Amino acid sequence: MASEQPCYTLINTSSDTEPPNEMQLKTDLEKGDVKAKTEALQKTIHMILNGEKLPGLLMTIIRFVLPLQDHTIKKLLLIFWEIVPKTTPDGKLMQEMILVCDAYRKDLQHPNEFLRGSTLRFLCKLKEPELLEPLMPAIRACLEHRHSYVRRNAVLAIFTIYKNFDFLIPDAPELIATFLEGEQDMSCKRNAFMMLIHADQDRALNYLSSCIDQVHTFGDILQLVIVELIYKVCHANPSERARFIRCIYNLLNSSSQAVRYEAAGTLVTLSTAPTAIKAAASCYIDLIVKESDNNVKLIVLDRLIALKEHPAHEKVLQELVMDILRVLSSPDHEVRRKTLQLALELVTPRTIEEMVLVLKKEVSKTHNTVEHEASGKYRQLLVRTLHSCCIKFPEVSATVIPLLMDFLSDTNELAAADVLVFIREAIQKFEQLQPLIIEIPLVENELKRIAGEKTDTEDLQSSGSVKKLVTADGTYATQSAFSTSSSSKKVEKRPSLLQHLLDGDFFFGASLATTLVKLAFTYIDLEDDTKKQNKFCAEAMLIMASIIHLGKSGLPQKAMTNDDMDRISLCLEVIAERPKFLRQIFLEESRKALAQMLVAQGSKNLPLVTKVTQLTGFSDPVYVEAYVHVNQYDIVLDILVVNQTNDTLQNCCVELATLGDLKLVEKPSPVVLAPHDFCNIKANVKVSSTENGIIFGNIVYDLHSSMSDRNVVVLNDIHIDIMDYIVPASCTDTEFRQMWVEFEWENKVGVSTNITDLRAYLDHLVKSTNMKCLTPEKALSGDCGFMAANLYARSIFGEDTLANVSIERDLSKPNAPVTGHIRIRAKSQGMALSMGDKVNQSQKRGARPGVPKSKSVGVGL
Repeated sequence: MASEQPCYTLINTSSDTEPPNEMQLKTDLEKGDVKAKTEALQKTIHMILNGEKLPGLLMTIIRFVLPLQDHTIKKLLLIFWEIVPKTTPDGKLMQEMILVCDAYRKDLQHPNEFLRGSTLRFLCKLKEPELLEPLMPAIRACLEHRHSYVRRNAVLAIFTIYKNFDFLIPDAPELIATFLEGEQDMSCKRNAFMMLIHADQDRALNYLSSCIDQVHTFGDILQLVIVELIYKVCHANPSERARFIRCIYNLLNSSSQAVRYEAAGTLVTLSTAPTAIKAAASCYIDLIVKESDNNVKLIVLDRLIALKEHPAHEKVLQELVMDILRVLSSPDHEVRRKTLQLALELVTPRTIEEMVLVLKKEVSKTHNTVEHEASGKYRQLLVRTLHSCCIKFPEVSATVIPLLMDFLSDTNELAAADVLVFIREAIQKFEQLQPLIIEIPLVENELKRIAGEKTDTEDLQSSGSVKKLVTADGTYATQSAFSTSSSSKKVEKRPSLLQHLLDGDFFFGASLATTLVKLAFTYIDLEDDTKKQNKFCAEAMLIMASIIHLGKSGLPQKAMTNDDMDRISLCLEVIAERPKFLRQIFLEESRKALAQMLVAQGSKNLPLVTKVTQLTGFSDPVYVEAYVHVNQYDIVLDILVVNQTNDTLQNCCVELATLGDLKLVEKPSPVVLAPHDFCNIKANVKVSSTENGIIFGNIVYDLHSSMSDRNVVVLNDIHIDIMDYIVPASCTDTEFRQMWVEFEWENKVGVSTNITDLRAYLDHLVKSTNMKCLTPEKALSGDCGFMAANLYARSIFGEDTLANVSIERDLSKPNAPVTGHIRIRAKSQGMALSMGDKVNQSQKRGARPGVPKSKSVGVGL
């Protein structure tokens, strides 16, 4: 039976010209000059690749083209001999190929190293042992060539021939082992060592043992192969760990970052000793700090985070928390966020003070930079981390709170809001910190001083001399003595709260008045002396009256609003009359509400989505499943392959392809599986956007006991949809409104469902889209005919998705379905459309018959 012919890539020929004629091609190949023969050979190759049969050209090419020494023709002939049929219909080798074999024996002895090397690479693709057998002496001789390019490809050729037809060169392992001992070029040594790993692992181990002290001097390509061998050997035979673990320690100091990364990962799997974990973690930290690529930083950072999950490793990592904080030198926000989160989980009472000092320095750095979005987000991140440090370790609050109070007047509104949230929680939980927090720098003397400055300014403006000046454009301008002196006068820095009041932000004054009422009621409960009670209340009323006086004085940039005026006046009246029912509201009910809110906001961070996909059936000869791990810009498939047969699987390879905005980085290497053996294969897929995609393929293998065609098992598809990158997230109302204004794309989706309960529809939508409802529970409770809610999610690429749900139901009809619309906003069109499609799909479960689905339309704002 004739062997199955391989399939080749089809190459499109020019459509504006007629296909070449076989007779014309034969004439050009026989009588044309070098240029004509080159063009004719190219056309011949195109026609054969497209399925044309040109048997009459074979001898013509052998006679008139093969003897030429032109390098372009030599390259084209390598392609031609790879694709041209070499056997007769009954499977026997054509006689003409003997001439070709003789020509390539001469090329293997050619003085030009490129011709020798390219010919050796071509021989790796031949599947006819009759053609290879006469060439074996010339191939072996190439191992001694002076140029490394020839020797490197000679090793590959011997490896491939031994793997496919070991009877042609049975002493290949011994030959390559001898070659490896005397070779100096790292690329040649790498290929030779790789062959021994797959062909004769014992020889590879013997060579490694003989030079284990010199491994650190090898090139990175050879070091990577050595790490791979040690990993395989030590997992197959744990008793070998002590023999090679010192080598892995040495490779942690390699000059190649790829080698250090692989060595650290191997060390963690080989040993659980604290010294090994510390060395691997230190290596990871150093790689993150020195690597410039943010995606690499995140991948290594995830490996560091994974170390913490092991209970025995967490204690070791706690000692490295200060080293982990070195990663904050990276400008990427996601790297900083993960670093701070990891450090916060590892910090202990022994290291908390050092960590707070580092965070303080980072805060001071943000003050010395030009204000922009990145620095503002980083400052907010630092504030939240310091907040968490204080809640986790209250003993450091006394040093952190004064620092955070300076953020109340920060230009970054988000950071200031976070400080207010922290101060509110600190007052609720830590009674000992209340005196530190509630110091109020607002006094009547300060108001009088400001009023005096205002009066002096007006007098100076009225009495000061005025003179006319001519400006650069020829116009007249006036200048007073006040303007001259005031321009050179340094503006005095005032306390943050007072500065807010002078800026017209009297909401702070209204909040302060409410706080003073609570303090007054609390003081009355603690102090029995009526005189002292009245004195304290009088001081509180004086502060509130002073705020009202300031608001009416005209000194602030903006006048006090009526709402703030009414609120402060109400507080004055409450302190003056002190009714018991209002005392209960101010002290007890408000504190209960605050405690409930803090509990509700206690945990916001949810883990990233991962999953395991079964790719073959349990009854298939090869069982395959994949663990899909999604990083920031790529997807790592950890594929488990299990041989369920009693045969050895040769050249077992997972062949993958992708659809959508996905790209396979590299093809997984083939492996050999013993009966009932298993192995793990990794494949990296690059992701360019948050859109749906599919990964599909098959697994192919040869059976050691059979010379039949390759066996193929088709794999199930891996569907990568938007939900694999979307996770629920939280943000403040201010952040939500800011993003809603900034985002450029909106997708409006109509509600079409048979769900009749507003809350049930909202819960179904949240569950189906992985979004989180930001609207408080209290705002969603009650029974009415309409509901509005804000939803938020964040992709692992750092993309934000917002949604505003506006739904209603006709209460006059008992079974009326929910109607309304959902507005989705995102920074990119693809994100908005994909999320809109997901919302539409989620409605199909409860769609009413006969009601068409609304179509998602992306509209640029």
